[in-house]
Amino acid sequence: MRHHESRKVKKKVRHFNIRPLPYFDANVMKLFSSLLAGVLAMALAGCVLDSSDSTSTSSHVAVTPTPEPTSVPTAAPTPTPVPTPTATPTPVVTLYTVGGTVSGLTGGTLILQNNGADALTVTANGTFTFATGITLGSSYNVTVGTQPAGLICKVSGASGSNVVADVATIAISCAQTIKLAPATAFASLGYVLVDPAGNVYTCETFGGHVYKIAPGSTTATAIPGLTLNICGGMALDTSGNLYIADGNTTAVWKIALGSNTSTAVTINQSFSTISDIAIDAAGALYVVDENASSIYKIPAGSSTATLVTNSVTGAALVTLDASGNLYVTTLGAGVYKVPAGGTSATLIPGSTSIANAWKTAVDAAGNIFVAGSTDHLVYKIAAGTNTITHVATGSFSLGIPTGVALDSAGNLYVADLNPTGLYEIGTP
Repeated sequence: MRHHESRKVKKKVRHFNIRPLPYFDANVMKLFSSLLAGVLAMALAGCVLDSSDSTSTSSHVAVTPTPEPTSVPTAAPTPTPVPTPTATPTPVVTLYTVGGTVSGLTGGTLILQNNGADALTVTANGTFTFATGITLGSSYNVTVGTQPAGLICKVSGASGSNVVADVATIAISCAQTIKLAPATAFASLGYVLVDPAGNVYTCETFGGHVYKIAPGSTTATAIPGLTLNICGGMALDTSGNLYIADGNTTAVWKIALGSNTSTAVTINQSFSTISDIAIDAAGALYVVDENASSIYKIPAGSSTATLVTNSVTGAALVTLDASGNLYVTTLGAGVYKVPAGGTSATLIPGSTSIANAWKTAVDAAGNIFVAGSTDHLVYKIAAGTNTITHVATGSFSLGIPTGVALDSAGNLYVADLNPTGLYEIGTP
């Protein structure tokens, strides 16, 4: 059996003998060898890779990847505390009140002001306090902004400075008539004027002095360097310059606004006497020569006098209104009117009832006020009528009123010859 099989095998082996390939030349063989070598190299490379994978798998060695270093967070630096700013305390401002008392306010409305503002309306007597206070060390100055109708209110203790406490000592006293400069001993006052700033001027008929009373002052100051024999009239021009006539020497003097120096006014005219003067809005000067019953006009900037009128016998005193009309009195009965630009005078109806008419004054409405010397009264002739009434003077009685004037508010000023005195009356 085994022998039989062996024979079969031998036959098979002989049957697969490889014969040489005679038709391949040397170049083909060289190319074939190169390709075979390449194939074998690739096969070997693959085996190596397979062997590596197999070894890794069969050994079950876990390859732990090297962990990346953990980043340890750096602790944030502790911030430096910012100090809380200390709030600047609001300064405490202390305000002090300003006030006082009012008396004599029998009617009407009084308006007060402090430091030119902070208006306060007062309608009754009693205490008052301004709404706005003042600070430490400040000043106050209380004035009358508006007078009540028919009354004159004056302020005492009106101002102060370096305030360190409430002020309650200001006194306001109101009356129908008040006496000006009561501390000054005048001698026989004859004329009175008021300028736009409220300064009052007066002159002594025989005493020779000319006085000025500043607003709010209780004393009069004599203007230095000027002494008259007889005061023959006073006038103010629109610039505030003061003119004064000496009735005896017939000289006219001018005192410029803000000055105490008087200079003579040159007039190419001889006067026997000068009893009064006046100045119109254009600056023309009017002079009354009582002995000649004549009124002359000297234009501004000129020295030449021209006759205006001699139609009023005994003409002594003259007043001009805003329209340039002349009002003339003779120290006797009646008031005469010479129209602006005219030369003839006419008697104002009803005025003859005033027995001894002296100085006159005319308000913006055309009402005429007349000093009735021997009647101890001041009269009012209503504009455009012959209605004449006397002006109430409150608690004061007049002696021989000779001069009258009006301020811009319509208050009336009276110069009393004897007993001498100077008065202000609330708008009649």
